[in-house]
Amino acid sequence: MALDPFEGIMLLLVALSAVFAAVAGLITLEGFFRNKLKQLFDDVNFFIFFFLVMGYFLYALGEISWYLVTNFVQGFSGTGVQDIYWLAGALLILVSFITLSTHMFREHPHHRNMLALVVIGMILVISVLLIIFSTAGSEGTYVFSYIYPILSALIVSFSSSIFFFFGELGGYGRALLFFFLASSAILLGDILFHYTAAQEIYGIAGMMTDVFYLSGYALSGIAFIYLRLHMNTISLEE
Repeated sequence: MALDPFEGIMLLLVALSAVFAAVAGLITLEGFFRNKLKQLFDDVNFFIFFFLVMGYFLYALGEISWYLVTNFVQGFSGTGVQDIYWLAGALLILVSFITLSTHMFREHPHHRNMLALVVIGMILVISVLLIIFSTAGSEGTYVFSYIYPILSALIVSFSSSIFFFFGELGGYGRALLFFFLASSAILLGDILFHYTAAQEIYGIAGMMTDVFYLSGYALSGIAFIYLRLHMNTISLEE
Protein backbone atom coordinates (compact mmCIF):
# COMPACT_ATOMS: atom_id res chain seq x y z
CA MET A 1 0.00 0.00 0.00
CA ALA A 2 2.99 2.31 0.27
CA LEU A 3 2.81 3.05 -3.44
CA ASP A 4 -0.87 4.12 -3.36
CA PRO A 5 -0.07 7.86 -3.01
CA PHE A 6 1.67 7.60 -6.39
CA GLU A 7 -1.45 6.29 -8.10
CA GLY A 8 -2.81 9.77 -8.85
CA ILE A 9 0.56 10.90 -10.23
CA MET A 10 0.88 7.85 -12.46
CA LEU A 11 -2.69 8.20 -13.75
CA LEU A 12 -1.95 11.82 -14.63
CA LEU A 13 1.23 10.84 -16.50
CA VAL A 14 -0.65 8.14 -18.41
CA ALA A 15 -3.37 10.65 -19.29
CA LEU A 16 -0.75 13.14 -20.50
CA SER A 17 0.87 10.48 -22.69
CA ALA A 18 -2.61 9.71 -24.07
CA VAL A 19 -3.11 13.43 -24.81
CA PHE A 20 0.21 13.41 -26.69
CA ALA A 21 -0.93 10.37 -28.69
CA ALA A 22 -4.37 11.89 -29.35
CA VAL A 23 -2.92 15.18 -30.62
CA ALA A 24 -0.39 13.35 -32.80
CA GLY A 25 -3.22 11.12 -34.02
CA LEU A 26 -5.38 14.12 -34.92
CA ILE A 27 -2.54 15.60 -36.95
CA THR A 28 -2.06 12.29 -38.76
CA LEU A 29 -5.80 11.89 -39.35
CA GLU A 30 -5.90 15.39 -40.83
CA GLY A 31 -3.29 14.26 -43.32
CA PHE A 32 -5.39 11.23 -44.23
CA PHE A 33 -8.55 13.29 -44.69
CA ARG A 34 -6.75 15.84 -46.83
CA ASN A 35 -4.87 13.27 -48.93
CA LYS A 36 -6.32 10.08 -50.33
CA LEU A 37 -9.35 9.54 -48.05
CA LYS A 38 -11.30 8.54 -51.15
CA GLN A 39 -8.90 5.60 -51.56
CA LEU A 40 -9.84 4.10 -48.19
CA PHE A 41 -11.37 0.98 -49.67
CA ASP A 42 -9.42 1.00 -52.94
CA ASP A 43 -5.88 0.90 -51.55
CA VAL A 44 -5.23 -1.86 -48.99
CA ASN A 45 -2.17 0.01 -47.64
CA PHE A 46 -4.25 3.11 -47.00
CA PHE A 47 -7.02 1.02 -45.41
CA ILE A 48 -4.54 -0.62 -43.01
CA PHE A 49 -2.90 2.59 -41.85
CA PHE A 50 -6.09 4.65 -41.65
CA PHE A 51 -7.73 2.05 -39.40
CA LEU A 52 -4.57 1.72 -37.32
CA VAL A 53 -4.46 5.46 -36.74
CA MET A 54 -8.17 5.57 -35.94
CA GLY A 55 -7.81 2.63 -33.54
CA TYR A 56 -4.91 4.03 -31.54
CA PHE A 57 -6.53 7.47 -31.57
CA LEU A 58 -9.66 5.96 -29.99
CA TYR A 59 -7.44 4.18 -27.45
CA ALA A 60 -6.03 7.57 -26.44
CA LEU A 61 -9.51 9.11 -26.19
CA GLY A 62 -10.53 6.21 -23.97
CA GLU A 63 -7.63 6.82 -21.60
CA ILE A 64 -8.37 10.54 -21.40
CA SER A 65 -12.05 9.77 -20.71
CA TRP A 66 -11.05 7.25 -18.02
CA TYR A 67 -8.90 9.84 -16.27
CA LEU A 68 -11.64 12.49 -16.37
CA VAL A 69 -14.47 10.28 -15.11
CA THR A 70 -12.42 8.63 -12.35
CA ASN A 71 -11.29 12.01 -11.06
CA PHE A 72 -14.29 14.25 -11.62
CA VAL A 73 -17.43 12.05 -11.74
CA GLN A 74 -18.89 11.06 -8.39
CA GLY A 75 -20.24 7.54 -8.01
CA PHE A 76 -18.34 6.24 -11.04
CA SER A 77 -19.02 2.49 -11.32
CA GLY A 78 -16.12 1.45 -13.59
CA THR A 79 -17.90 0.99 -16.92
CA GLY A 80 -18.45 4.06 -19.07
CA VAL A 81 -17.85 5.92 -22.32
CA GLN A 82 -14.14 5.07 -22.18
CA ASP A 83 -15.04 1.43 -22.84
CA ILE A 84 -16.73 2.41 -26.10
CA TYR A 85 -13.52 4.13 -27.23
CA TRP A 86 -11.24 1.30 -26.07
CA LEU A 87 -13.40 -1.47 -27.54
CA ALA A 88 -13.88 0.30 -30.88
CA GLY A 89 -10.17 1.12 -31.02
CA ALA A 90 -9.14 -2.46 -30.30
CA LEU A 91 -11.46 -3.83 -32.99
CA LEU A 92 -10.20 -1.36 -35.60
CA ILE A 93 -6.58 -2.20 -34.79
CA LEU A 94 -7.32 -5.93 -34.90
CA VAL A 95 -9.03 -5.62 -38.30
CA SER A 96 -6.06 -3.63 -39.58
CA PHE A 97 -3.47 -6.22 -38.55
CA ILE A 98 -5.62 -9.10 -39.78
CA THR A 99 -5.87 -7.31 -43.14
CA LEU A 100 -2.12 -6.71 -43.16
CA SER A 101 -1.31 -10.36 -42.38
CA THR A 102 -3.77 -11.66 -44.97
CA HIS A 103 -2.48 -9.29 -47.63
CA MET A 104 1.19 -10.08 -46.98
CA PHE A 105 0.68 -13.84 -46.96
CA ARG A 106 -1.32 -13.55 -50.18
CA GLU A 107 1.40 -11.49 -51.84
CA HIS A 108 4.29 -13.53 -50.40
CA PRO A 109 2.99 -17.04 -49.71
CA HIS A 110 5.20 -18.95 -47.30
CA HIS A 111 3.60 -21.84 -45.42
CA ARG A 112 6.36 -22.02 -42.82
CA ASN A 113 5.86 -18.37 -41.86
CA MET A 114 2.11 -18.85 -41.73
CA LEU A 115 2.47 -21.86 -39.44
CA ALA A 116 4.87 -19.93 -37.21
CA LEU A 117 2.37 -17.05 -36.94
CA VAL A 118 -0.44 -19.46 -36.01
CA VAL A 119 1.73 -21.14 -33.35
CA ILE A 120 2.83 -17.79 -31.91
CA GLY A 121 -0.76 -16.60 -31.80
CA MET A 122 -2.07 -19.74 -30.14
CA ILE A 123 0.65 -19.73 -27.49
CA LEU A 124 0.11 -16.06 -26.71
CA VAL A 125 -3.69 -16.17 -26.59
CA ILE A 126 -3.80 -19.38 -24.53
CA SER A 127 -1.21 -17.98 -22.10
CA VAL A 128 -3.23 -14.79 -21.65
CA LEU A 129 -6.44 -16.79 -21.12
CA LEU A 130 -4.76 -18.94 -18.47
CA ILE A 131 -3.39 -15.86 -16.70
CA ILE A 132 -6.60 -13.83 -16.60
CA PHE A 133 -8.94 -16.71 -15.72
CA SER A 134 -6.62 -17.94 -13.00
CA THR A 135 -6.98 -14.53 -11.35
CA ALA A 136 -10.57 -14.69 -10.21
CA GLY A 137 -12.16 -11.49 -9.05
CA SER A 138 -15.26 -10.80 -7.05
CA GLU A 139 -18.75 -11.08 -8.49
CA GLY A 140 -18.71 -7.42 -9.48
CA THR A 141 -15.39 -7.58 -11.31
CA TYR A 142 -15.03 -5.12 -14.18
CA VAL A 143 -15.97 -7.37 -17.14
CA PHE A 144 -13.86 -5.47 -19.66
CA SER A 145 -10.74 -6.43 -17.69
CA TYR A 146 -11.24 -9.88 -19.27
CA ILE A 147 -12.07 -8.61 -22.77
CA TYR A 148 -9.18 -6.19 -23.26
CA PRO A 149 -6.30 -8.64 -22.62
CA ILE A 150 -7.83 -11.13 -25.06
CA LEU A 151 -8.22 -8.49 -27.78
CA SER A 152 -4.72 -7.20 -27.12
CA ALA A 153 -3.30 -10.73 -27.36
CA LEU A 154 -4.98 -11.16 -30.76
CA ILE A 155 -3.64 -7.78 -31.90
CA VAL A 156 -0.06 -8.63 -30.88
CA SER A 157 -0.39 -12.07 -32.49
CA PHE A 158 -1.41 -10.72 -35.88
CA SER A 159 0.91 -7.71 -35.70
CA SER A 160 3.88 -10.05 -35.18
CA SER A 161 3.54 -10.89 -38.88
CA ILE A 162 5.55 -7.73 -39.61
CA PHE A 163 8.70 -9.58 -38.56
CA PHE A 164 8.15 -12.19 -41.25
CA PHE A 165 7.78 -9.51 -43.94
CA PHE A 166 9.84 -6.62 -42.61
CA GLY A 167 12.00 -6.53 -45.74
CA GLU A 168 8.96 -6.49 -48.01
CA LEU A 169 7.21 -3.73 -46.04
CA GLY A 170 9.76 -1.09 -47.01
CA GLY A 171 8.87 2.32 -45.55
CA TYR A 172 5.84 0.84 -43.79
CA GLY A 173 7.99 -1.39 -41.60
CA ARG A 174 9.22 1.18 -39.08
CA ALA A 175 5.80 2.69 -38.47
CA LEU A 176 4.32 -0.77 -38.00
CA LEU A 177 7.14 -1.70 -35.62
CA PHE A 178 6.24 1.25 -33.37
CA PHE A 179 2.59 0.17 -33.44
CA PHE A 180 3.60 -3.41 -32.59
CA LEU A 181 5.63 -2.22 -29.61
CA ALA A 182 2.75 0.02 -28.50
CA SER A 183 0.34 -2.93 -28.67
CA SER A 184 2.77 -5.16 -26.74
CA ALA A 185 3.06 -2.58 -23.96
CA ILE A 186 -0.73 -2.19 -23.83
CA LEU A 187 -1.14 -5.98 -23.65
CA LEU A 188 1.13 -6.14 -20.61
CA GLY A 189 -0.79 -3.23 -19.10
CA ASP A 190 -4.12 -4.98 -19.75
CA ILE A 191 -2.93 -8.18 -18.06
CA LEU A 192 -1.73 -6.32 -14.98
CA PHE A 193 -4.84 -4.14 -14.97
CA HIS A 194 -6.96 -7.29 -14.83
CA TYR A 195 -4.93 -8.48 -11.85
CA THR A 196 -5.21 -5.19 -9.96
CA ALA A 197 -8.95 -4.94 -10.74
CA ALA A 198 -9.57 -8.51 -9.56
CA GLN A 199 -7.53 -8.07 -6.39
CA GLU A 200 -8.71 -4.48 -5.84
CA ILE A 201 -5.16 -3.30 -5.17
CA TYR A 202 -2.69 -0.85 -6.65
CA GLY A 203 0.84 -1.31 -5.29
CA ILE A 204 3.73 -2.34 -7.54
CA ALA A 205 1.41 -4.16 -9.97
CA GLY A 206 -0.69 -1.02 -10.38
CA MET A 207 2.35 1.15 -10.92
CA MET A 208 3.73 -1.25 -13.55
CA THR A 209 0.30 -1.25 -15.21
CA ASP A 210 0.50 2.50 -15.61
CA VAL A 211 4.11 2.33 -16.81
CA PHE A 212 3.10 -0.06 -19.59
CA TYR A 213 0.11 2.05 -20.57
CA LEU A 214 2.24 5.19 -20.56
CA SER A 215 4.78 3.43 -22.80
CA GLY A 216 2.04 2.19 -25.12
CA TYR A 217 0.54 5.63 -25.67
CA ALA A 218 3.95 7.26 -26.02
CA LEU A 219 4.98 4.67 -28.64
CA SER A 220 1.73 5.10 -30.55
CA GLY A 221 2.31 8.87 -30.49
CA ILE A 222 5.80 8.34 -31.94
CA ALA A 223 4.26 6.06 -34.59
CA PHE A 224 1.77 8.81 -35.47
CA ILE A 225 4.55 11.37 -35.86
CA TYR A 226 6.64 9.01 -38.00
CA LEU A 227 3.60 8.24 -40.12
CA ARG A 228 2.74 11.91 -40.61
CA LEU A 229 6.29 12.83 -41.59
CA HIS A 230 6.38 10.01 -44.14
CA MET A 231 2.79 10.26 -45.35
CA ASN A 232 3.78 11.17 -48.90
CA THR A 233 5.86 8.01 -49.26
CA ILE A 234 3.20 5.81 -47.67
CA SER A 235 0.27 7.06 -49.73
CA LEU A 236 0.13 5.88 -53.31
CA GLU A 237 0.42 8.35 -56.15
CA GLU A 238 -2.69 9.42 -58.02
